[in-house]
Amino acid sequence: MENLLITQEESEFFYENGEKLDFLGDIRDINLFIGANNTRKSRLMRAIAKMPFKISVTSPSNFNTLHKKGLALLERIKVASSKNPDTVLVEYRSKRYALEKTKRFSLVQEFFGKEVAPLIRYGTFSAHLENILETISNAVEHRQKIQLVSQDIERLYSLVDLLNYVYECVGKGYDVTYNNDHFTWDENNANAIDFLIPDRSPGGEINEFEDKAELVLDLRSYLYRLKKIEFKEANVKSIYIPVLRSSRNLLTEDNKLVGRGLFKSTINYQYFGSKDSPENITVHTGQEHYDLIDKAKRGKKDKRMDFREFENFIGRSFYQSPEIEIIAHNEGDNPEIIVSLPGERPDVAIFDLGDGVQAIINLFFPIFTANEGSWIFIDEPELNLHPGFQNLFIRTLMENDFLRKKKLRYFINSHSNHVLSETLLSGADKSEVFVFHRRDADSSTVRPFTGFENATLDMLGVMNTSTLISNCSIWVEGVTDRLYLRAFLTAYLKIRVNFQPIEGLNYSFIEYGGKNLVHYIFDESLSSDGASGKINAFLINNRIFLLADTDTKKDQQHAAYRAKDSDRFHYEETVAIEIENTIPKEILSAFLCEKLKLSKNEAQQILSKPYRDVKLGKFLDEGLKSIGKEIKIASEKGATLSSYYKSSLAEFVLHQVQNGRFEYSVLSESEDIKRITDNLFEFIAISNNRADALPPF
Repeated sequence: MENLLITQEESEFFYENGEKLDFLGDIRDINLFIGANNTRKSRLMRAIAKMPFKISVTSPSNFNTLHKKGLALLERIKVASSKNPDTVLVEYRSKRYALEKTKRFSLVQEFFGKEVAPLIRYGTFSAHLENILETISNAVEHRQKIQLVSQDIERLYSLVDLLNYVYECVGKGYDVTYNNDHFTWDENNANAIDFLIPDRSPGGEINEFEDKAELVLDLRSYLYRLKKIEFKEANVKSIYIPVLRSSRNLLTEDNKLVGRGLFKSTINYQYFGSKDSPENITVHTGQEHYDLIDKAKRGKKDKRMDFREFENFIGRSFYQSPEIEIIAHNEGDNPEIIVSLPGERPDVAIFDLGDGVQAIINLFFPIFTANEGSWIFIDEPELNLHPGFQNLFIRTLMENDFLRKKKLRYFINSHSNHVLSETLLSGADKSEVFVFHRRDADSSTVRPFTGFENATLDMLGVMNTSTLISNCSIWVEGVTDRLYLRAFLTAYLKIRVNFQPIEGLNYSFIEYGGKNLVHYIFDESLSSDGASGKINAFLINNRIFLLADTDTKKDQQHAAYRAKDSDRFHYEETVAIEIENTIPKEILSAFLCEKLKLSKNEAQQILSKPYRDVKLGKFLDEGLKSIGKEIKIASEKGATLSSYYKSSLAEFVLHQVQNGRFEYSVLSESEDIKRITDNLFEFIAISNNRADALPPF
């Protein structure tokens, strides 16, 4: 993992996991900065561009975290030292000939040169560790020392490693003897090292032994990881392509050409504090392209070849032919960039090209003509670009053979989900996405995209309907549940005029088929569970309302799903044993009268008993029998309604709601229907960014 050093001046404005961002990791070929407005994305990008030397640390994991651990350890050592500045952690008592033949101690001797330091105190560590951390934190200023710091780390590790071994021996009683306050450690049953730990209580116990041993072990673990790092220094040119860009001529009211340096001087004064760019930065606003095109046409062979590759790319990408020519035309009062199109008009002024093609030319001209190894910084490449052109832009950076050979590195600030998705498709080994959030008025948080995928899409304002996918899904057991919820929503929406969600766009139904639910996992991390063979439901739709019948035999399952409740997942139970049991008496009575030809009195007699917690098929069979009706409507295999009567009742409810016979005032007599419908509408509204449509509490 490559971690880029951020200057101390800029690290004050950026945080990661609550700590200052001293190192940005893990940087790749394409580094995409995504975030809302005013989250300092451009500021960090320009800060990196301005650094005359780009210094990075290659480490097995996030180095910013490791660096903060080192700073915390240094503080712990300083606190311990301030409390007991004279405390001796160990005193070595070996004779010189034994020391020279002992591998571990010879490394310690190397740390101190040829002089053996018999007394090891907290200060022995703190001075050397502080020097190492200070050199790393200010590596740009300490460029001459940065490659030597690895030797300092190795020496300090040798000292701590030996001390840790000593404390382990004492703590475990391994290979040590105690005589007259001395311990003797034997290595390979040869060459003894005598050592003394003099900081003891009157009873002979080592003072605060566990605290000392823990600190030494933590320091050893940290230094062991620190040993694995490597430093890289890049003395490269930066190319900055700002938002303020256009290759069109700027004209006064009387058709006079405005100076071509206007955009660049504006950028330089506002962002870099002077008329000229910093020495290591070339700013490309497009205004200078007229002169640069002319220079490239008449330049050395390598520059002419770069420009020809650029022309070929524009021709193949937009005009189905590489045979185009881009010229700095110098006739008349206003010299203009013109493009010769094969099979079309011979000379087309750049302002007569489509805005998207102009934007692509402004972006790619400085990239194709960049020197090998350049770092390129681009503000909002999506400006004036059709989504297809945005995809083309990122794809070209990653796949164009000519550009890949240049070994360029890109830092891109964007708000576009198209740029984001194409960057992710380029491959995890080639790109990294950094998500910026406003932390407070003076700072921002930077975190990786992985693990925060859905939150990032929300921040960008990306909705599923952006790609004609429903913004949320309603999971039901079967078709009758879907009909009931459709009926509930239909009635409810007649009294809510401020938001009328459309099925298929604002929400869609998914039928999970009862026992099939066990084949799905509802994990917002978006990872698949290949080992178990289960399907991640969030890869189907990233907002899920799951309705299930209440069943006392499934208490553990209900509890597990309820525990997953979040902004993107809501688990709703019917509470009534099945969804049919939620239907109010008035509607169920009408169904019995019309479907079974019962009288109103007969229907009321059957429904005089509560039926919320008993399977409706069994309940109605018993009721019909009590009034002398030999009609069986329960399923043959259980107490629920048979498939025919399940469908008939659901269709009856939906049709009678749709034709206005039963309004929501009737449905809401059932507390279960009211709760389910209220929660369902709230979930749909929030999933569609319509919290304003929710009723006041």
